[in-house]
Amino acid sequence: KKSGNENTRPQITSANETKEERDARLEKKFASQDGITFFFFPRSPCARRVWLTLLEKGIRFNPTMVNLIQGEQRHPSYLKINPQGKVPAIRVQNVKGIPDCCLYESQAIVEWLDDFSFDE
Repeated sequence: KKSGNENTRPQITSANETKEERDARLEKKFASQDGITFFFFPRSPCARRVWLTLLEKGIRFNPTMVNLIQGEQRHPSYLKINPQGKVPAIRVQNVKGIPDCCLYESQAIVEWLDDFSFDE
């Protein structure tokens, strides 16, 4: 009999990694850093769309892979960046002339990138 939590998937962790170690690793991985941080998964066509836009515009960014297979997108530290728990996402922090923000949904990100001039 189902418990009503059919949409809850187990968190996959390394056989040698405790929950506490995983939490600490992901907190560090998703911690704020200056500049533009691009959160992606390599097999995501939506993430590739944003990646290509960043490259075509010559925008410097910090790529951070979100391992969807291991469920990293459901970790609380990533959900602060994208409450939908999906990729792609972009976090902007301490970039001159641009307000700090988090963006998600590839079309919205691409349109936003087209609207700004990034002089670094």
